[in-house]
Amino acid sequence: MAMFRSTAFVFTTGIKRTRTRPLSSKPASAFEGGPWHEKYLLLEEYKSKHGDCRVPSRYAVIVDDSSTSNGAALIKLGVWVAEQRRHHKNGKLNANRYEMLANLGFSR
Repeated sequence: MAMFRSTAFVFTTGIKRTRTRPLSSKPASAFEGGPWHEKYLLLEEYKSKHGDCRVPSRYAVIVDDSSTSNGAALIKLGVWVAEQRRHHKNGKLNANRYEMLANLGFSR
């Protein structure tokens, strides 16, 4: 059995294809405020590159993460964005978080 050298390879060889992007310019330790804020900062970075917050559902980002054995973590940003839209639609998204997203140009 062959050993996989790349996290992205493992995730892209399955039945569902995940589009991965290069490592984020920000290491995981640069994200303050927990996992939600980490993904929010990745959404900011996505918007600066693409001009909008319409993240494809299979869009994923690989970030540096020293807490994992391979030093990287896969963040499924497209799934997170869809969850935020669903939480807003159902009235479960924190008002402060929605305001942050709205100021970024996030819409339902």
